[in-house]
Amino acid sequence: MEIASCKPLYAVLVALIGAILVSMAGRKPNFREGLSTVAAVIMFLIIASMVPDVLAGNMLKCTVFDILPGLSVTFRVDALSMIFALAASFLWIISVFYSMGYMRGLQEHAQTRFNTCFALSLFGAIGVAFADNLFTLYLFYEIVSICTYPLVAHHQDEEGYAGARKYIVYLTATAKGLVLPAMVLIYVLTGTLDFATNISTGIFPPDVNSTLVTILYICCIFGFAKNGIMPFHHWLPGAMVAPTPVSALSMRLQWSRSASFLQPASCCTCSGLTP
Repeated sequence: MEIASCKPLYAVLVALIGAILVSMAGRKPNFREGLSTVAAVIMFLIIASMVPDVLAGNMLKCTVFDILPGLSVTFRVDALSMIFALAASFLWIISVFYSMGYMRGLQEHAQTRFNTCFALSLFGAIGVAFADNLFTLYLFYEIVSICTYPLVAHHQDEEGYAGARKYIVYLTATAKGLVLPAMVLIYVLTGTLDFATNISTGIFPPDVNSTLVTILYICCIFGFAKNGIMPFHHWLPGAMVAPTPVSALSMRLQWSRSASFLQPASCCTCSGLTP
């Protein structure tokens, strides 16, 4: 059963609002870290409050706005997205406490920027986990990619800039070169970017060429390079030059991406093809 609810939107916006407040509290370190902690806890509680509905077999859905017929920014919470959203939000709480000691102990510079980008990355990650269609997934995937760039380049040395450059080039080039064209073609062929509710039939009409569907499927697989799929995995070692809390964050976001990727893969399954 599908239930209209604003809770998925609230869970996503908590991280965004937290990031804005953290950036404004830069001159008060204790207050800044306190805001990060409160935002992380609130996000986790909002997500946890949706668990009973999901366990009851319901899906929570929230349409933020429509762009075109069949094209919208919409969030949906089901069992799969709930697993990864719970994991990401809970790990954010742990990461906030760990990064406090880490960043202060090493007297790292630009701690306000670090915490702000950290929160923005979670804003994108939860948006990815709750994405109800390929457009929403792509939008928040790009948000994560852009907002984690300053985290990878945090030390602002030659090694940091090199790792961050490789990171952003791999992720944005594959997304724009493979996923974006695939999205356009999928929308032209089907009139929607919504994920398939039936993996055996998919969203494509039966008369669509199966080779074309296979190509679109491959574009979606390799276009989301943050999954670390070969050969677009070379950014991973370079990204590890970031501060240690970012490595934990990167892994968490990768889990969220892997979970959400199952849905666009399903959407690219055509009638008559074995998933």
